Amino acid sequence: MSNVTPIKIDIADGRLPVKGKGLEMTEFANVAELRRNQLEKLAAGFRMFAYFGFNEGVAGHITLRDPEFNDHFWVNPLGVHFSQISVSDLILVNHDGKVVQGDKDVNVAAFAIHSRLHAARPDVNAAAHSHSMYGKTFSTLGKPLDPISQDACAFYETQGLYKDLSPIIKKLMKVMK
Repeated sequence: MSNVTPIKIDIADGRLPVKGKGLEMTEFANVAELRRNQLEKLAAGFRMFAYFGFNEGVAGHITLRDPEFNDHFWVNPLGVHFSQISVSDLILVNHDGKVVQGDKDVNVAAFAIHSRLHAARPDVNAAAHSHSMYGKTFSTLGKPLDPISQDACAFYETQGLYKDLSPIIKKLMKVMK
C-alpha cells in the first residue's frame, strides 16, 4: 500500500456554484429590465405548474401586475398549455379587459377572477388559480377544508363556497362587451 501514488480528483468539477441562502435582491437599470425579469419568472411559473400537475388542459391562470402600469396585468393566453408558455405568449390586459399587448385572446375567466383581485388588492403583484386533480376532486364535495392537518389549518374559518358562479360571470361578460 505504501507504493500507491495518491491521485487528485476535483470533486467540484461539474457542480453548480454554491449560492448563499435567502433572496438575492437584483437592481435593474430601468422598468423594462424589471418587467423582462418578472415575465421570465412568470413564464417559468407556468412551466412549473405544468410539471407539478397544477393544470388541466388549458385551464387555470397566473397573473402578474405590470411594474409600470399598475392597472394592467400580464396573463396567459387562451388555448396555450402551461408547459408551452414562453414570455412571447404572455398578454398584457387592462382592467377593462382589453388586450394592450399581445396577439392572442384573453381568457374571460382569467380576466373575471384576476382583474377583481388586482383591483381590490393593490399590494398583491401576482395571483395563481389552478385546476389540479386534487383541488377539483375535493371541490366536488362542496364543503370547506376540515382543519385536520397543518396545511388545512392555515385556511380555518377563512374559506367561502360559491354555490353558483353564473350570475358573477354573466355580469362580468356584460362588462367586457
